[in-house]
Amino acid sequence: MSTQSHRARLVEILFGVLVPLVLALTLFHFDADTLFKAQELNIFLTDKTFLAPLLAVPSGVLQLLAAFLTQFFFYPILGAAIFALLWIAIYFVARRALALSGAYSLPLALLPLALLAANTQLGYFNYLVSLPGYWLVPSLGILFGFLALLLFRVLANHSPRLGLIWLVLWALISYPILGFYGLYSIFCISLLTALLPSLRQRLVHSILGLALILLVPFLWSLVYTTANLTTLHFAALPTFFHNDDYQPIYYIPFYFIFGLPIIAILLSVFQDKLKNFLAPRPRLLSLSLVLIPAFLSIFALKYIWFTDDNYHREMAIYRAVEDQDWNKVVRIYSKTDHGKSFEMLAMKNLALFHLGGVGDK
Repeated sequence: MSTQSHRARLVEILFGVLVPLVLALTLFHFDADTLFKAQELNIFLTDKTFLAPLLAVPSGVLQLLAAFLTQFFFYPILGAAIFALLWIAIYFVARRALALSGAYSLPLALLPLALLAANTQLGYFNYLVSLPGYWLVPSLGILFGFLALLLFRVLANHSPRLGLIWLVLWALISYPILGFYGLYSIFCISLLTALLPSLRQRLVHSILGLALILLVPFLWSLVYTTANLTTLHFAALPTFFHNDDYQPIYYIPFYFIFGLPIIAILLSVFQDKLKNFLAPRPRLLSLSLVLIPAFLSIFALKYIWFTDDNYHREMAIYRAVEDQDWNKVVRIYSKTDHGKSFEMLAMKNLALFHLGGVGDK
């Protein structure tokens, strides 16, 4: 194995395996109780009263799958494993679809950080998010989008006409399944058409893709008669409102979730030109690979995690109640000096009732 291929393999293992594993284990270490609470707030049933309303809206299938997998958060280590597997799959599928060499796949390595931030920044907003399967919807939606991108790349390399057929077919079937994530994947495919050999093919594919993004939701509105026409294009995206006040800070991770794949696609399109530019400047590339992840990691540790101690103690109390560990409930409550919520007080009293100490503490 040559030095260059060995280096590429190391970058692949670092970006595609180690980064997702470290992030998933970090999630388990700091937020295991929150993962457990997420499955308590999640609903998944197999009767018509649950399935019918969900499948009557665009992206219902995506939300249904996410809600099903969220059940496994009952065992937080399984929840972390699901995230790790999804993020590893996203990296390798996306890298294959975009044909990115090692160093240029950095945006794909940073994508799990954005997907993690969408969950860990929520804090008490976990109680208010109404999107079924919210914790897993972005990861699943991005993964399916890259799978569609990979299939387009394979078909278009064989025949641009096959790529065009897949573009139209995917536009028609992805919207009811994935909602906004289907439309986003069509946009990504439209960007990737810049790699097609002729200008005519690039124009036809990209213009058609953009037209499908605009028109397909309105076409499906004839089926989804209860859907709001003003929000048709944004199905499967969460809404963050509290007491009718818009909360824009919670959307910040989503800008990265949807921005990083676009950056990766642009790197794929201009990869050869960048290689020629950076070939005589290897230090610039090496420095970028060190400084960018370091800066983003510092930013992530400081800003993306909801670090309120009382919140995490409340999550721990919920878990202790489920485990019927009443002594642990009392211990956690006694460590909380201020800002005790009504729920914490109620669970402490429940624990004292089971311990026979109501009125003593």
